[in-house]
Amino acid sequence: MKEVYIIGNGVAGSTLALNLSSSDNYRVHLISDESDFFYSRTALMYLYMGHLTPEQTEPYERDRWEKSSIQRIRGRVIALKREEKTLSYTDQDGKAHNASYDILVIATGSLPRFLDWPNRSVKGISGLYHLNDLKHIESYTDASICKEAVIVGGGLIGVELAEMVHSRGINTTIVIREPYFWSSVLPDSDAQLVQRHIESRGVHLRTEAEVSAFLSDDGTKLSGVQLQSGEQLKAQFAGVCIGVSPNTGFLANSGLTLNEGIVVNEYLQTNDPSIYAIGDCAELSQYQSDRRAVEAVWYVAREMAETLSKHLLEGSTAYKQRHWFNSAKFFDLEYQTYGQVSSSAKRKNSEQQFHWHTQKQHKGITLSYSAHDRKFLGVNTFGIRLKQEVFEQWLNASECIETVVAQLDLAHFDPEFSKTYYNDFRYAFVSNHS
Repeated sequence: MKEVYIIGNGVAGSTLALNLSSSDNYRVHLISDESDFFYSRTALMYLYMGHLTPEQTEPYERDRWEKSSIQRIRGRVIALKREEKTLSYTDQDGKAHNASYDILVIATGSLPRFLDWPNRSVKGISGLYHLNDLKHIESYTDASICKEAVIVGGGLIGVELAEMVHSRGINTTIVIREPYFWSSVLPDSDAQLVQRHIESRGVHLRTEAEVSAFLSDDGTKLSGVQLQSGEQLKAQFAGVCIGVSPNTGFLANSGLTLNEGIVVNEYLQTNDPSIYAIGDCAELSQYQSDRRAVEAVWYVAREMAETLSKHLLEGSTAYKQRHWFNSAKFFDLEYQTYGQVSSSAKRKNSEQQFHWHTQKQHKGITLSYSAHDRKFLGVNTFGIRLKQEVFEQWLNASECIETVVAQLDLAHFDPEFSKTYYNDFRYAFVSNHS
Protein backbone atom coordinates (compact mmCIF):
# COMPACT_ATOMS: atom_id res chain seq x y z
CA MET A 1 0.00 0.00 0.00
CA LYS A 2 1.43 3.37 -1.05
CA GLU A 3 1.62 6.26 1.38
CA VAL A 4 0.03 9.38 -0.14
CA TYR A 5 0.47 12.71 1.59
CA ILE A 6 -1.70 15.62 0.45
CA ILE A 7 -0.77 19.10 1.67
CA GLY A 8 -3.84 21.34 1.84
CA ASN A 9 -7.47 20.48 2.57
CA GLY A 10 -9.20 22.92 0.23
CA VAL A 11 -11.41 21.77 -2.62
CA ALA A 12 -8.45 20.29 -4.55
CA GLY A 13 -6.84 18.38 -1.68
CA SER A 14 -10.10 17.22 -0.10
CA THR A 15 -11.61 16.01 -3.38
CA LEU A 16 -8.48 14.00 -4.14
CA ALA A 17 -8.27 12.58 -0.60
CA LEU A 18 -11.86 11.37 -0.60
CA ASN A 19 -11.51 9.82 -4.05
CA LEU A 20 -8.30 7.96 -3.20
CA SER A 21 -9.54 6.80 0.20
CA SER A 22 -11.84 4.28 -1.47
CA SER A 23 -8.87 2.42 -2.94
CA ASP A 24 -7.00 -0.38 -1.17
CA ASN A 25 -3.83 0.73 -2.98
CA TYR A 26 -3.35 3.98 -1.07
CA ARG A 27 -3.15 5.10 2.55
CA VAL A 28 -4.11 8.77 2.48
CA HIS A 29 -2.82 11.47 4.82
CA LEU A 30 -4.29 14.99 4.55
CA ILE A 31 -2.33 17.83 6.16
CA SER A 32 -3.73 21.31 6.90
CA ASP A 33 -2.93 23.90 9.53
CA GLU A 34 -6.08 25.90 8.83
CA SER A 35 -9.07 23.72 9.73
CA ASP A 36 -10.06 20.22 10.75
CA PHE A 37 -12.66 19.92 7.99
CA PHE A 38 -12.86 21.12 4.41
CA TYR A 39 -15.00 24.24 4.14
CA SER A 40 -16.10 26.35 1.18
CA ARG A 41 -14.02 29.52 0.91
CA THR A 42 -16.78 31.18 -1.08
CA ALA A 43 -19.00 30.80 2.00
CA LEU A 44 -16.77 32.90 4.26
CA MET A 45 -18.82 36.02 3.55
CA TYR A 46 -22.02 34.27 4.61
CA LEU A 47 -20.34 33.08 7.79
CA TYR A 48 -19.33 36.67 8.57
CA MET A 49 -22.82 37.98 7.79
CA GLY A 50 -24.46 35.39 10.06
CA HIS A 51 -26.27 33.57 7.26
CA LEU A 52 -24.42 30.30 7.90
CA THR A 53 -22.85 28.51 10.84
CA PRO A 54 -19.28 27.17 10.53
CA GLU A 55 -20.54 23.61 10.04
CA GLN A 56 -22.93 24.77 7.29
CA THR A 57 -19.94 26.00 5.25
CA GLU A 58 -18.63 22.42 5.02
CA PRO A 59 -19.72 20.68 1.78
CA TYR A 60 -19.37 17.20 3.30
CA GLU A 61 -20.90 15.84 6.49
CA ARG A 62 -18.29 15.43 9.23
CA ASP A 63 -19.32 11.79 9.61
CA ARG A 64 -17.99 11.13 6.14
CA TRP A 65 -14.53 12.23 7.22
CA GLU A 66 -14.71 10.36 10.51
CA LYS A 67 -15.76 7.14 8.77
CA SER A 68 -13.19 7.41 5.98
CA SER A 69 -9.73 5.90 6.16
CA ILE A 70 -8.11 9.31 5.69
CA GLN A 71 -5.66 10.31 8.38
CA ARG A 72 -6.27 14.02 8.91
CA ILE A 73 -3.29 15.90 10.34
CA ARG A 74 -3.51 19.42 11.75
CA GLY A 75 -0.09 20.81 10.99
CA ARG A 76 2.08 23.06 8.82
CA VAL A 77 4.65 21.60 6.42
CA ILE A 78 7.95 23.42 6.84
CA ALA A 79 10.41 21.41 4.76
CA LEU A 80 10.64 18.82 1.99
CA LYS A 81 13.52 16.42 1.34
CA ARG A 82 12.87 14.90 -2.05
CA GLU A 83 15.91 12.63 -2.09
CA GLU A 84 14.67 10.90 1.05
CA LYS A 85 10.97 11.27 0.17
CA THR A 86 10.28 12.86 3.54
CA LEU A 87 8.55 15.99 4.72
CA SER A 88 8.69 17.82 8.03
CA TYR A 89 5.76 19.52 9.70
CA THR A 90 4.86 21.11 13.01
CA ASP A 91 1.62 20.36 14.81
CA GLN A 92 -0.60 22.85 16.63
CA ASP A 93 1.60 22.65 19.73
CA GLY A 94 4.71 23.48 17.71
CA LYS A 95 6.09 19.94 17.95
CA ALA A 96 8.08 18.80 14.90
CA HIS A 97 7.27 15.60 13.00
CA ASN A 98 8.72 13.78 10.01
CA ALA A 99 6.80 11.63 7.53
CA SER A 100 7.77 9.42 4.60
CA TYR A 101 5.73 9.38 1.41
CA ASP A 102 5.52 7.38 -1.79
CA ILE A 103 3.39 10.04 -3.50
CA LEU A 104 3.17 13.68 -2.45
CA VAL A 105 0.46 16.04 -3.70
CA ILE A 106 0.79 19.77 -3.07
CA ALA A 107 -2.55 21.57 -2.94
CA THR A 108 -1.61 24.58 -0.83
CA GLY A 109 -3.75 27.10 -2.68
CA SER A 110 -3.03 30.83 -2.70
CA LEU A 111 -2.24 33.74 -0.43
CA PRO A 112 -3.57 37.30 -0.76
CA ARG A 113 -1.12 39.53 -2.60
CA PHE A 114 0.19 42.67 -0.87
CA LEU A 115 2.39 45.45 -2.17
CA ASP A 116 5.13 47.12 -0.15
CA TRP A 117 2.96 49.97 1.11
CA PRO A 118 4.06 52.07 4.11
CA ASN A 119 2.32 50.93 7.32
CA ARG A 120 1.05 47.73 5.67
CA SER A 121 1.59 45.79 8.91
CA VAL A 122 -0.54 47.93 11.25
CA LYS A 123 -3.70 46.42 12.73
CA GLY A 124 -6.81 46.86 10.63
CA ILE A 125 -5.53 45.53 7.29
CA SER A 126 -6.41 42.08 5.93
CA GLY A 127 -7.02 40.04 2.84
CA LEU A 128 -9.87 37.52 2.54
CA TYR A 129 -8.80 33.97 1.83
CA HIS A 130 -8.37 31.91 5.00
CA LEU A 131 -10.36 31.40 8.18
CA ASN A 132 -7.69 33.37 10.01
CA ASP A 133 -8.36 36.30 7.67
CA LEU A 134 -12.02 36.14 8.68
CA LYS A 135 -11.08 36.25 12.37
CA HIS A 136 -8.99 39.35 11.75
CA ILE A 137 -11.75 41.03 9.76
CA GLU A 138 -14.24 40.26 12.53
CA SER A 139 -12.04 41.97 15.11
CA TYR A 140 -11.21 44.95 12.88
CA THR A 141 -14.80 45.70 11.82
CA ASP A 142 -16.54 45.70 15.18
CA ALA A 143 -19.20 48.45 14.99
CA SER A 144 -17.79 50.16 18.09
CA ILE A 145 -14.42 50.84 16.46
CA CYS A 146 -15.03 50.82 12.69
CA LYS A 147 -17.08 53.47 10.91
CA GLU A 148 -15.27 53.62 7.55
CA ALA A 149 -13.68 50.91 5.42
CA VAL A 150 -11.66 50.97 2.21
CA ILE A 151 -11.41 47.95 -0.08
CA VAL A 152 -8.24 48.06 -2.18
CA GLY A 153 -8.95 46.34 -5.50
CA GLY A 154 -12.15 45.02 -6.99
CA GLY A 155 -12.90 41.71 -8.63
CA LEU A 156 -14.85 38.90 -7.05
CA ILE A 157 -13.15 38.90 -3.65
CA GLY A 158 -13.20 42.70 -3.43
CA VAL A 159 -16.94 42.97 -3.96
CA GLU A 160 -17.55 40.14 -1.46
CA LEU A 161 -15.55 41.95 1.18
CA ALA A 162 -17.29 45.23 0.38
CA GLU A 163 -20.69 43.59 0.84
CA MET A 164 -19.57 42.02 4.11
CA VAL A 165 -18.46 45.20 5.84
CA HIS A 166 -21.23 47.31 4.29
CA SER A 167 -23.78 44.88 5.78
CA ARG A 168 -22.71 46.12 9.22
CA GLY A 169 -23.49 49.74 8.41
CA ILE A 170 -19.87 50.65 7.73
CA ASN A 171 -19.30 53.40 5.15
CA THR A 172 -17.48 51.45 2.43
CA THR A 173 -15.34 52.64 -0.50
CA ILE A 174 -13.72 50.46 -3.19
CA VAL A 175 -10.53 51.82 -4.76
CA ILE A 176 -9.68 50.41 -8.22
CA ARG A 177 -7.10 51.24 -10.88
CA GLU A 178 -9.46 50.53 -13.80
CA PRO A 179 -11.91 53.07 -15.29
CA TYR A 180 -14.80 50.73 -14.45
CA PHE A 181 -15.28 47.93 -11.94
CA TRP A 182 -13.38 44.78 -13.07
CA SER A 183 -12.92 46.18 -16.59
CA SER A 184 -9.63 44.27 -16.70
CA VAL A 185 -11.83 41.16 -17.13
CA LEU A 186 -15.25 42.36 -18.33
CA PRO A 187 -16.12 44.32 -21.47
CA ASP A 188 -16.67 47.96 -20.58
CA SER A 189 -20.46 47.83 -20.95
CA ASP A 190 -20.64 44.84 -18.58
CA ALA A 191 -18.26 46.51 -16.13
CA GLN A 192 -20.41 49.64 -16.13
CA LEU A 193 -23.53 47.57 -15.46
CA VAL A 194 -21.86 45.93 -12.46
CA GLN A 195 -20.49 49.24 -11.20
CA ARG A 196 -23.88 50.91 -11.31
CA HIS A 197 -25.36 47.98 -9.40
CA ILE A 198 -22.70 48.12 -6.68
CA GLU A 199 -23.15 51.86 -6.30
CA SER A 200 -26.93 51.44 -6.11
CA ARG A 201 -26.35 49.32 -3.00
CA GLY A 202 -24.60 52.21 -1.24
CA VAL A 203 -20.93 51.38 -1.81
CA HIS A 204 -18.68 54.15 -3.16
CA LEU A 205 -16.15 53.54 -5.94
CA ARG A 206 -12.96 55.48 -6.64
CA THR A 207 -11.92 54.55 -10.17
CA GLU A 208 -8.52 55.10 -11.83
CA ALA A 209 -7.01 55.46 -8.38
CA GLU A 210 -4.21 53.69 -6.56
CA VAL A 211 -3.14 53.42 -2.94
CA SER A 212 0.23 54.90 -2.05
CA ALA A 213 0.24 54.28 1.72
CA PHE A 214 -1.74 53.20 4.74
CA LEU A 215 -2.03 55.78 7.49
CA SER A 216 -1.82 55.35 11.26
CA ASP A 217 -2.22 58.03 13.90
CA ASP A 218 -0.57 55.99 16.64
CA GLY A 219 1.72 53.70 14.64
CA THR A 220 -0.23 50.58 15.58
CA LYS A 221 -3.79 50.88 14.18
CA LEU A 222 -5.05 51.92 10.76
CA SER A 223 -6.55 55.40 10.57
CA GLY A 224 -6.78 55.92 6.81
CA VAL A 225 -5.65 55.21 3.27
CA GLN A 226 -3.71 57.64 1.09
CA LEU A 227 -4.14 57.62 -2.69
CA GLN A 228 -1.43 58.48 -5.17
CA SER A 229 -3.36 61.65 -5.98
CA GLY A 230 -2.66 62.78 -2.41
CA GLU A 231 -6.26 62.34 -1.28
CA GLN A 232 -6.71 60.67 2.08
CA LEU A 233 -9.67 58.43 2.94
CA LYS A 234 -10.57 57.78 6.56
CA ALA A 235 -10.65 54.08 7.39
CA GLN A 236 -10.38 51.87 10.45
CA PHE A 237 -10.34 48.80 8.21
CA ALA A 238 -8.73 48.17 4.81
CA GLY A 239 -9.33 45.00 2.81
CA VAL A 240 -6.62 44.16 0.30
CA CYS A 241 -8.04 42.36 -2.76
CA ILE A 242 -5.51 42.93 -5.54
CA GLY A 243 -5.17 39.27 -6.41
CA VAL A 244 -3.56 36.15 -5.00
CA SER A 245 -0.24 34.39 -5.38
CA PRO A 246 0.41 30.62 -5.22
CA ASN A 247 1.35 29.50 -1.72
CA THR A 248 4.76 27.99 -2.46
CA GLY A 249 7.15 29.78 -0.09
CA PHE A 250 8.05 26.62 1.86
CA LEU A 251 9.28 25.01 -1.39
CA ALA A 252 12.02 27.57 -2.15
CA ASN A 253 14.84 25.09 -1.50
CA SER A 254 13.01 21.93 -2.53
CA GLY A 255 14.44 21.59 -6.02
CA LEU A 256 10.99 21.63 -7.58
CA THR A 257 10.62 23.81 -10.66
CA LEU A 258 8.90 27.00 -9.53
CA ASN A 259 7.78 29.94 -11.60
CA GLU A 260 4.60 31.80 -10.72
CA GLY A 261 3.43 28.50 -9.26
CA ILE A 262 4.66 24.90 -9.13
CA VAL A 263 5.28 23.90 -12.74
CA VAL A 264 3.48 20.68 -13.75
CA ASN A 265 3.05 18.70 -16.95
CA GLU A 266 -0.18 17.46 -18.51
CA TYR A 267 -0.44 14.79 -15.78
CA LEU A 268 -0.14 17.47 -13.05
CA GLN A 269 3.27 16.02 -12.25
CA THR A 270 6.24 18.15 -11.19
CA ASN A 271 9.86 17.63 -12.24
CA ASP A 272 9.91 15.03 -9.46
CA PRO A 273 7.88 12.00 -10.70
CA SER A 274 6.58 11.24 -7.20
CA ILE A 275 5.27 14.77 -6.56
CA TYR A 276 2.16 16.39 -8.05
CA ALA A 277 0.54 19.82 -7.67
CA ILE A 278 -3.11 20.75 -8.13
CA GLY A 279 -5.32 23.78 -7.62
CA ASP A 280 -4.28 27.41 -7.21
CA CYS A 281 -0.62 26.57 -6.62
CA ALA A 282 -0.17 24.57 -9.85
CA GLU A 283 1.22 26.17 -13.01
CA LEU A 284 0.63 24.34 -16.29
CA SER A 285 3.69 24.08 -18.52
CA GLN A 286 1.34 23.86 -21.51
CA TYR A 287 -1.97 25.69 -21.63
CA GLN A 288 -4.47 27.12 -24.08
CA SER A 289 -3.68 30.47 -25.67
CA ASP A 290 -6.86 32.08 -24.32
CA ARG A 291 -6.27 30.79 -20.78
CA ARG A 292 -3.67 31.24 -18.05
CA ALA A 293 -0.99 28.91 -16.74
CA VAL A 294 -2.22 29.48 -13.17
CA GLU A 295 -5.99 29.65 -12.66
CA ALA A 296 -7.05 30.32 -9.07
CA VAL A 297 -10.68 29.24 -9.49
CA TRP A 298 -12.70 26.73 -7.46
CA TYR A 299 -13.98 24.89 -10.55
CA VAL A 300 -10.47 24.45 -11.96
CA ALA A 301 -9.15 23.12 -8.65
CA ARG A 302 -11.89 20.53 -8.45
CA GLU A 303 -11.36 19.45 -12.06
CA MET A 304 -7.63 19.03 -11.45
CA ALA A 305 -8.38 16.87 -8.40
CA GLU A 306 -10.79 14.69 -10.35
CA THR A 307 -8.25 14.27 -13.14
CA LEU A 308 -5.41 13.34 -10.80
CA SER A 309 -7.72 10.92 -8.98
CA LYS A 310 -8.41 9.13 -12.23
CA HIS A 311 -4.72 9.19 -13.17
CA LEU A 312 -3.69 7.53 -9.89
CA LEU A 313 -6.59 5.07 -9.73
CA GLU A 314 -6.99 4.06 -13.37
CA GLY A 315 -3.76 4.96 -15.14
CA SER A 316 -2.43 7.61 -17.51
CA THR A 317 -4.96 10.49 -17.57
CA ALA A 318 -4.00 13.94 -18.77
CA TYR A 319 -5.54 17.17 -17.53
CA LYS A 320 -7.23 19.18 -20.25
CA GLN A 321 -8.55 22.68 -19.77
CA ARG A 322 -12.27 22.59 -20.43
CA HIS A 323 -14.25 25.58 -21.62
CA TRP A 324 -13.88 28.43 -19.16
CA PHE A 325 -16.67 28.71 -16.62
CA ASN A 326 -17.13 30.86 -13.56
CA SER A 327 -19.95 32.29 -11.50
CA ALA A 328 -20.29 34.85 -8.72
CA LYS A 329 -22.54 37.49 -7.23
CA PHE A 330 -22.09 41.25 -7.14
CA PHE A 331 -24.27 41.84 -4.09
CA ASP A 332 -27.57 40.39 -5.40
CA LEU A 333 -26.61 40.53 -9.10
CA GLU A 334 -25.78 37.01 -10.27
CA TYR A 335 -23.00 36.59 -12.83
CA GLN A 336 -22.09 33.64 -15.04
CA THR A 337 -19.57 33.30 -17.81
CA TYR A 338 -18.91 30.47 -20.28
CA GLY A 339 -16.20 30.33 -22.92
CA GLN A 340 -14.25 33.39 -24.06
CA VAL A 341 -15.52 36.95 -23.58
CA SER A 342 -12.59 39.38 -23.67
CA SER A 343 -12.35 42.69 -21.87
CA SER A 344 -12.54 45.77 -24.09
CA ALA A 345 -8.81 46.39 -23.69
CA LYS A 346 -7.86 42.83 -24.70
CA ARG A 347 -10.50 42.20 -27.36
CA LYS A 348 -9.07 41.72 -30.85
CA ASN A 349 -10.78 42.68 -34.09
CA SER A 350 -11.42 38.99 -34.72
CA GLU A 351 -13.74 38.86 -31.71
CA GLN A 352 -17.14 40.51 -32.08
CA GLN A 353 -19.45 41.16 -29.15
CA PHE A 354 -23.14 41.90 -28.75
CA HIS A 355 -24.32 43.54 -25.53
CA TRP A 356 -27.94 43.57 -24.39
CA HIS A 357 -29.15 45.10 -21.13
CA THR A 358 -32.65 45.73 -19.86
CA GLN A 359 -33.67 49.34 -19.42
CA LYS A 360 -33.39 49.19 -15.64
CA GLN A 361 -29.97 47.55 -15.98
CA HIS A 362 -30.85 44.67 -13.66
CA LYS A 363 -30.27 42.00 -16.34
CA GLY A 364 -27.82 41.67 -19.20
CA ILE A 365 -26.26 39.33 -21.75
CA THR A 366 -23.04 39.71 -23.70
CA LEU A 367 -22.38 37.28 -26.54
CA SER A 368 -18.96 36.85 -28.09
CA TYR A 369 -18.34 35.35 -31.53
CA SER A 370 -15.77 35.16 -34.31
CA ALA A 371 -15.95 37.90 -36.92
CA HIS A 372 -14.52 35.53 -39.54
CA ASP A 373 -16.85 32.52 -39.36
CA ARG A 374 -19.42 33.75 -36.79
CA LYS A 375 -18.53 30.88 -34.45
CA PHE A 376 -19.91 31.31 -30.94
CA LEU A 377 -17.07 31.99 -28.48
CA GLY A 378 -18.66 32.75 -25.13
CA VAL A 379 -21.25 34.51 -23.02
CA ASN A 380 -21.53 36.71 -19.91
CA THR A 381 -24.87 36.94 -18.13
CA PHE A 382 -26.04 39.22 -15.33
CA GLY A 383 -29.20 38.51 -13.37
CA ILE A 384 -29.99 35.55 -15.65
CA ARG A 385 -29.24 31.90 -14.84
CA LEU A 386 -28.17 29.72 -17.74
CA LYS A 387 -27.41 26.00 -17.98
CA GLN A 388 -23.74 25.10 -18.23
CA GLU A 389 -24.33 21.85 -20.13
CA VAL A 390 -26.12 23.65 -22.97
CA PHE A 391 -23.24 26.06 -23.48
CA GLU A 392 -20.75 23.21 -23.27
CA GLN A 393 -22.59 21.57 -26.17
CA TRP A 394 -22.63 24.76 -28.24
CA LEU A 395 -18.96 25.47 -27.60
CA ASN A 396 -17.94 21.87 -28.34
CA ALA A 397 -19.94 21.92 -31.57
CA SER A 398 -18.56 25.35 -32.61
CA GLU A 399 -22.12 26.54 -33.21
CA CYS A 400 -22.66 29.77 -35.10
CA ILE A 401 -23.90 32.81 -33.20
CA GLU A 402 -27.25 32.83 -35.04
CA THR A 403 -28.01 29.30 -33.78
CA VAL A 404 -27.18 30.28 -30.21
CA VAL A 405 -29.43 33.35 -30.39
CA ALA A 406 -32.28 31.37 -31.96
CA GLN A 407 -32.07 28.65 -29.30
CA LEU A 408 -31.01 30.69 -26.28
CA ASP A 409 -34.23 29.94 -24.44
CA LEU A 410 -33.07 26.29 -24.23
CA ALA A 411 -30.34 27.41 -21.83
CA HIS A 412 -32.53 29.33 -19.40
CA PHE A 413 -33.13 28.06 -15.89
CA ASP A 414 -35.90 30.60 -15.46
CA PRO A 415 -38.71 30.15 -18.01
CA GLU A 416 -40.08 33.56 -17.07
CA PHE A 417 -37.06 35.14 -18.75
CA SER A 418 -38.16 33.79 -22.13
CA LYS A 419 -41.65 35.22 -21.70
CA THR A 420 -40.49 38.62 -20.48
CA TYR A 421 -37.22 39.39 -22.25
CA TYR A 422 -36.36 36.85 -24.94
CA ASN A 423 -38.23 38.51 -27.82
CA ASP A 424 -36.67 41.86 -26.93
CA PHE A 425 -33.22 40.29 -26.86
CA ARG A 426 -33.67 38.48 -30.19
CA TYR A 427 -35.12 41.57 -31.84
CA ALA A 428 -32.18 43.67 -30.65
CA PHE A 429 -29.66 41.14 -32.00
CA VAL A 430 -31.37 40.82 -35.38
CA SER A 431 -31.72 44.59 -35.69
CA ASN A 432 -28.00 45.06 -35.07
CA HIS A 433 -26.97 42.30 -37.47
CA SER A 434 -29.27 42.78 -40.43
